[in-house]
Amino acid sequence: SQGQYEQSKKLFEQLLEIQQSTLGSQHPLTLSTQSNLASNFQYQGQYEQSKQLFKQVLEIQQSTLGSQHPSTLTTQSNLALILQSQGQYEQSKQLFEQVLEIQKSTLGSQHPSTLTTQHNLALNLQYQGKYEQSKQLFEQVLEIQQSILGSQHPSTLTTQSNLASNLQSQGQYEQSKQLFEQVLEIQQSILGSQHLSTLTTQSNLASNLQSQGQYEQSKKLFEQLLEIQQSTLG
Repeated sequence: SQGQYEQSKKLFEQLLEIQQSTLGSQHPLTLSTQSNLASNFQYQGQYEQSKQLFKQVLEIQQSTLGSQHPSTLTTQSNLALILQSQGQYEQSKQLFEQVLEIQKSTLGSQHPSTLTTQHNLALNLQYQGKYEQSKQLFEQVLEIQQSILGSQHPSTLTTQSNLASNLQSQGQYEQSKQLFEQVLEIQQSILGSQHLSTLTTQSNLASNLQSQGQYEQSKKLFEQLLEIQQSTLG
């Protein structure tokens, strides 16, 4: 809740003040607290304050740890997400691209951290309407996840759903529909029909069918959704 974030923020601010005076601003523990405070602001939607803190941390980490250190890359990714939330897509994209390049060369293209960054970059491009570039990145990530994590893993399903949304944005409704149907089938069998992720996919599939003019099928899915929501939410 908002109250808990506020309480948490005060504790982080007090701790940061103590650490800066006793350990110094460049100490790893100080930077960790500053990052936590930045995340706290981020969760509250106070992006400008969050951005300033992450920028300070990143500058110190780059000079003390180097640009390829995992902690530096984590901060750079967090800053990229903040910029994206502020609609500064091009700056955000550049940061993601830098992180991705380093991760591919140091961790390899199949590492979970590399895949997360590539996924974030794909989303960034999608938000900018660069659907074809975005699609290619999603397809690469999905192929790796399917072979390493399996087709039923939550991360794989998230990527498949995002790829389906991408195709739908490009008007490739039939391909998009097939991907949504596969995701929905897996979620229904593993998570159950009332799970939030399952309901989200069902809603996406219903919207897809509606876009294709398949109103009767779409209506049935929306009615099922309404029935589940009424029985579970009241």
